[in-house]
Amino acid sequence: TLDNYYSTSSSYGILFNVYRNGNVSGCSIEGNEVVNSAYAGIYAYCYSANLGTGTNKLKIWNNKIYHSSSRSYGYMYGIYMYNYIYTYYGGGGEWSIRGNEIGPFKTTSTYGNHYGIYGYMGYASRTCEIANNMIALDANSTNAWQYMYGILAYSMYSTNTRLNVYQNTVYIGGSGGYRNSYCFYGY
Repeated sequence: TLDNYYSTSSSYGILFNVYRNGNVSGCSIEGNEVVNSAYAGIYAYCYSANLGTGTNKLKIWNNKIYHSSSRSYGYMYGIYMYNYIYTYYGGGGEWSIRGNEIGPFKTTSTYGNHYGIYGYMGYASRTCEIANNMIALDANSTNAWQYMYGILAYSMYSTNTRLNVYQNTVYIGGSGGYRNSYCFYGY
């Protein structure tokens, strides 16, 4: 469990990497404050890991991630949660991203996409959630190829996977000339 941690001006505010049968059942990333991260406030990459289920699932709860001033970085994530289960290596489990405050996320970048929350599940027959988060993205960019995503939720390769997204608040503002912006984008 990582809680009440304060990070400022790093590439990754919190980097959480679990690979092939690593067991993080019951772990949580809660109540942290991440300021001015360059790439991701919280970056959780889990490849065929045991994330736990039910009350022991991986929890990313009640964190504050924001920029105190405009950043000029390309790709930026408030929370990046990647959970890929490769059957040969085992693993599985559930995750929950709940009650986080992301933003203001300010950028003057002329390239790259910006995500409040990126949630990915592959090959997992479980239930995960993105709920009760508040996200504010603010762009002042003139790049016509830039995308803004409040929440991007991606689930693939399993008919039994449930990725529940509910009761989130997303604001996308600024004077950007970005290509497209999405409060919610799911596939």
